[in-house]
Amino acid sequence: MKKKHPSVSLIGAGVVGSTLISVLAKEGYRILSVISRNGPAAIALARSVSCPRASTEIADVDRSADIIVIAVRDSDLRGAVRSLAGIRGLKLKGCTVIHTSGVHSADVLSPLRKAGASIASFHPLQTFPAGSTSPARLRASVRGIYFGIDGDDIATAVASQLATDLGGKPLAVPAEMRALYHTACVFASGYLAVVMHAVSTLSRSSGISLPWTDVFGPLMTATMENTVRASAADALTGPVLRGDTGTIAAHLGALEKFAPEFIPLYTIGALEVARVAVAKGKLKQAGYDELLASFRSSVRATKAGRGR
Repeated sequence: MKKKHPSVSLIGAGVVGSTLISVLAKEGYRILSVISRNGPAAIALARSVSCPRASTEIADVDRSADIIVIAVRDSDLRGAVRSLAGIRGLKLKGCTVIHTSGVHSADVLSPLRKAGASIASFHPLQTFPAGSTSPARLRASVRGIYFGIDGDDIATAVASQLATDLGGKPLAVPAEMRALYHTACVFASGYLAVVMHAVSTLSRSSGISLPWTDVFGPLMTATMENTVRASAADALTGPVLRGDTGTIAAHLGALEKFAPEFIPLYTIGALEVARVAVAKGKLKQAGYDELLASFRSSVRATKAGRGR
């Protein structure tokens, strides 16, 4: 017998909401309404998943759905909750309301409890491709990923099943730790992308004509593998660990001449390598102090040079 899936209404037809709803529809979920401030986006998504209702007004959301997914920007989440909770005669008994924010816990949905809803956070630990893409790629983007979940017992059970049906895995995140958890997500995605941008730019500035991914990819892959297999501390290498202030000075000099915009990133990265190395006994405190002094000296020299 074919499994009967819950019905879903969506508020927020951005990249995250559109991806989740598209995949859920392919898995057999009935999509009852799509709400978005972007009317054309709401209509296009509704048509693609055979949804009968699209609107720009939260008051038009189909509240008979088993699950309401709120997938708006973090800064808009509280406003969306207030708008939904402010619907006259709102009744959500038997309905689970979830949001997709990484930084907010389920508590941000508390105003909806008064209407009878169960509430949970449901954050896909993934970065999604912008723009239209194939159903196969959409499915691949959520397959195997974790979904950060917290909330009441009923809603977390629903959210965990959603994660499974999407091809992912539920991850319990304590409500009080949501911000810290989301900080880790930022390091894993945005900050990692910034480092790769630095590598690509410096590769091009160095006069290397080959694709930077071909040249530096093996080094980056080996570092990732060493980190996963052992630890970040064990994967560390380079002039900081060797206490080679001469090489570091050469790096800073080259950056000052050819790519000064990367000096802050290089400095912060080097100091973090040194901090981890000291904590793991791979570098003595004196080495860290010497490194810090060399950076201060470099900064003073740079300021003096620009002042001339």
